[in-house]
Amino acid sequence: MKLYQNMNRLLSDQYLGQQHIVVQRHLTGKWPQHWHNYFEIELILSGEAVHTYNGTEYPIQKGDLYLLTPVDFHGIDTDEAVDLINISFDETCLSPSILTWLSHPEADKHCRLEGEEFDRFVMAAQLLQHECACQGECTAQLLEYILRCFARNTAEPKGKSAGKNQLEGIKKAISFITLHFREHITLTQLATISGYNPSYFSELFCKVTGQTYKERVRELRTNYARMLLANGFSVSEACFASGFGSLSNFTATFKAKFGLSPNDYKRSVRP
Repeated sequence: MKLYQNMNRLLSDQYLGQQHIVVQRHLTGKWPQHWHNYFEIELILSGEAVHTYNGTEYPIQKGDLYLLTPVDFHGIDTDEAVDLINISFDETCLSPSILTWLSHPEADKHCRLEGEEFDRFVMAAQLLQHECACQGECTAQLLEYILRCFARNTAEPKGKSAGKNQLEGIKKAISFITLHFREHITLTQLATISGYNPSYFSELFCKVTGQTYKERVRELRTNYARMLLANGFSVSEACFASGFGSLSNFTATFKAKFGLSPNDYKRSVRP
């Protein structure tokens, strides 16, 4: 495996191991663009930096809190040491409601905490770190509390017109797609997860999201491949790592979305 792939790809079995949750407070400098197949929350305690999130740069400072899912790329650029709390975790730690919220494509993943809200978050993170260290029984509850603190400081994702029960089923499907889009996903799988028959699921998914499930999978794979290409992966590596089954299908899908072939896009961002 090439060096840049090791640098850009962080895996849960290497970082989280059997713990499922890892909490650290540390000073960090520059971090190159990377992604990981687990979730991550970071709260800035002091210092200033530029956070690159899915290709867009945002200034960050004390109180900035952001969340990263397995489909996000990010990096940090700074000339000073930034003090932060990092909470990394996998989906086994999450309740169904939190998992569907985290996986919602319109979920707000950044906010700024101040005053008592900032202090409460830091205290909860410290308690979670202690529980992880002593293998306590309250890790899942503390993580859920932290995520709900995050959620109440961000905008509620908006869904299209459908009943509450209908939305819950579709949210489960969206969550599954977001976590598993690199794998082979079938209509039967998604219908079973949602609790509907396949034909009704297809109709309802379109009504709620404005896309077919295949379009949603294709969009996630194509966006993901674009970030891989921008970070130095070859066209064939980006193709198969994103879940496409063939180079010809990948090339056609990529060009239809971005107006450039994968090779031309790669040359345009990495001359």
